[in-house]
Amino acid sequence: MRPRSRDVSGLALALGFAASVVAASASTSHGGVFYVGDEDGWVGKPAESYGRWAARHRFKVTDTLVFKYKKGADSALVVDKRHYDACDVRDPIGERSDGDSAYVLGTAGPFYFISGDASRCKQGQKLMVVVAAETAEQPAPSPSPSLAPSTSIAAGLSVLCDVDLLLLLFSTSGKLFHYLSPTVPSVKDLVERYEAATHTKVWTDIRQERRAELEKAEQMCELMEKELRFMTVDDGEQYTVPSLELLEHNLEAAMHKVRSEKDRKIGGEITYLENIIRGRQEERYGLCDKLAHSQALNNDEEGGSTSLSNGLELKLGAF
Repeated sequence: MRPRSRDVSGLALALGFAASVVAASASTSHGGVFYVGDEDGWVGKPAESYGRWAARHRFKVTDTLVFKYKKGADSALVVDKRHYDACDVRDPIGERSDGDSAYVLGTAGPFYFISGDASRCKQGQKLMVVVAAETAEQPAPSPSPSLAPSTSIAAGLSVLCDVDLLLLLFSTSGKLFHYLSPTVPSVKDLVERYEAATHTKVWTDIRQERRAELEKAEQMCELMEKELRFMTVDDGEQYTVPSLELLEHNLEAAMHKVRSEKDRKIGGEITYLENIIRGRQEERYGLCDKLAHSQALNNDEEGGSTSLSNGLELKLGAF
């Protein structure tokens, strides 16, 4: 969504206003009739702002806007965007003051209306509508009743903020609905503008991605083959002194890495063996302690039995 800086030319609006004067008295069976402000009409302080009123409707070519107000007390001016923003009532493109002013939307694009009283305009008596462009392309499916409020809000946001807007909706059944600002040619056009502004990629082509990946892989293979021939000093290659110096530097760096890795591996093996030896020694010391303790117990038992037998012998000799 990005603000646009495009105003409708005064000539186009003037022609549209002239056409509305003629068409207002003709039949409007080919387009809808919208009474601006509904029951409030064209007044200084409506119950609903004219921006919100416009957001609730979708206008197409041949639709008619009817401005109802007290004759002689107000008027409806057709102006360009600059006069609309500034509430400038001087030199309007068109002016109606009959109290029941009908304006036929004869072309696609934005239309701007203000009160003939600048103070009323500054209080909010101003209206901008955007007429949807008719296209021969396949129309988007009409939103279901449950989705209609969302598209109405999107249309209102597009008009009130004067922005190009894209809204994508998927129903619970998977059906796609979308709203696209009528000033945008296509969804793809708006998405491409988004990509350019954000430097991101939304549209993706699988074939292009695979082709790019294949080209990248081929380039890597060629580079690896070249480096392999370079590292093996292929006789078929023509080497310069700087290239040989670079090769020497790369070989020295590679040898340094190899030696470092070798030393790390050897150090790890030595540490592993030292731990095994230390564990075995601890086991040996434990076994020796157990053996000494067992021998001490045996000696104590033998000494006790000898003293007992000597005492028995002495007692028997006395008898």
